[in-house]
Amino acid sequence: MKRHFTRRMAYMPTYSKLESCRSTQRKLFNYKLKLYILYYCAFLSLSSSESGATLHAQSGISRLFKAMYWDEIPAYTSMMESSVLDFQFRNDFCTPELMYKGIALSLTHGYNSFLATISHDGYTQFGELQATTGYARRFGRRFSIAMRGIYLLRHAEHYVSQHSITIDVSCYCQITPHWGIAVELYNPIRLRRGVTGPEIIPMEFALQLNYQWNEKLLMHFRARKWLPGSFDASIGLLCRPISHLLLAGECGLHKLGIGIHVPWRHLIIGINTAWYYRISFSNTARLQYLFNL
Repeated sequence: MKRHFTRRMAYMPTYSKLESCRSTQRKLFNYKLKLYILYYCAFLSLSSSESGATLHAQSGISRLFKAMYWDEIPAYTSMMESSVLDFQFRNDFCTPELMYKGIALSLTHGYNSFLATISHDGYTQFGELQATTGYARRFGRRFSIAMRGIYLLRHAEHYVSQHSITIDVSCYCQITPHWGIAVELYNPIRLRRGVTGPEIIPMEFALQLNYQWNEKLLMHFRARKWLPGSFDASIGLLCRPISHLLLAGECGLHKLGIGIHVPWRHLIIGINTAWYYRISFSNTARLQYLFNL
């Protein structure tokens, strides 16, 4: 027992030094690990910043135009080569009861895009809720087509809600590097409100022509006809004087509009105002997040 105790006491200094060495190694390892984590976080932040800058630096004015109008022409989505999360708020004619709120999502992978939107136009006591889901497909680099299923809910206080379904179809063709044409048909199969009700949901035919002068200037013409209903046509200009500023102007039969949009990294922040000649102003705020899958 005495011999064992003497032997143990003889090894105590060595064991102490070993523990001290291990403690130092653990501290060095923890210090290096923290440095690696900080370096990795900085690398990810820099990569995200560069990718966002590259996304909009390489996105010509034509692609930004499609990002702004893809909710009207869903076939634009598969031509953008990027996914979009879109928030939009609009107040019509400075009336609190006429509010539009919508959120839309387009997931693009390769030549395919999957679409989903939900929006409400009106007030809590009355209005129309719209939900859509759809698919867009690009063929080659010049042509795309999209189709959406649409659910409509009309509601008003003290009245029975009305449920309806319909579809819309759109296509886009890049005729030349400068010219493009898009067509959209809403309710082409003449479905009725309330599915079996007496009223047919109005058909809508839309045509868009766009001409890109250069990387900073694009002109577009839009025409829209409702059956039954009115006709509207407008001509617009999109100008990008600097990389982080987009100016829009539009003059039509029923309204005059201007807008300012700021592409910044993965975001496009926009404010638009339109003056309807016979009524009043409508103001729109929009936030779009562009990303790649």
